[in-house]
Amino acid sequence: MSNNIIGLEFETLVPDVINARTLGDSLPRGGSSHLVDANSNWETKGDGSLRPNRDEQGVEYVTPRHRWNTQCVGWLFEVCSIMRGSGVRVNNSCGFHISTSTQQMNPQQCHNFFQLAKRYQQAFY
Repeated sequence: MSNNIIGLEFETLVPDVINARTLGDSLPRGGSSHLVDANSNWETKGDGSLRPNRDEQGVEYVTPRHRWNTQCVGWLFEVCSIMRGSGVRVNNSCGFHISTSTQQMNPQQCHNFFQLAKRYQQAFY
């Protein structure tokens, strides 16, 4: 899947004392060689489906689109570390979504991918 294009969405709970948009603007975009559009940035938006505490806000952070490779894993750890260090947290109302392009996959690879997702879906809950 090294040529696949991915986008990630982090559903989070952000303390009210933090400007969620400023935090989103400060998150690393990842290696420029992996970005699909060099001018793209994180998208920050409110998420009313989440259940924050009274002093929090539900916020979804959406990454710029990337060409997936193993270096992206280090970038994800960096992003999560920054969020955690800023007081961002999650609860059981939050989710993590991975969107992937299937344009580079043949029909058998698409079938295998969806079977894998179906088979191991519960491992992520």
